[in-house]
Amino acid sequence: CHNWPPAKIFMGDSGSYFIGLILSTMTILGTFYPGETSAGENIVNRHVILAPLCILAIPLYDFCTVMIIRLKEGRSPFHADKSHFSHRLVELGLSKRNTVLTIHLATLTTGIGGLILYEVSSWSAALLVMLMIFCVLSIVTILENAGRKNRE
Repeated sequence: CHNWPPAKIFMGDSGSYFIGLILSTMTILGTFYPGETSAGENIVNRHVILAPLCILAIPLYDFCTVMIIRLKEGRSPFHADKSHFSHRLVELGLSKRNTVLTIHLATLTTGIGGLILYEVSSWSAALLVMLMIFCVLSIVTILENAGRKNRE
């Protein structure tokens, strides 16, 4: 792994645009991707539209919590600070390497949930995947709050 802290490579605009293109393409293709029933009939799995939410669950969590923290403290949500998820994990005592590993594992878990949505054919199975994503985000929130209370 060549990009562990201190990182030597950073994604620029082109990289993030490419990832956005890939995720939007996956959503469009997945929404209209015909799955098959056991009888061989084609079906359309509309719940696949939730896959990007699963894949982006950790970045969306970071975005939402940063906005809430900044607004709660009366600061502009558009000014940079150290209230991002990664900074909060380091503040709780994790090393930079463990912080990166934690974020990667949480993102991998939610990303796998998003990919599983392409394979399940019922809404009940999709709800189970969404429940898994909710549990991962809940664990992250609980650990952050517990760590913060222990430091105070």
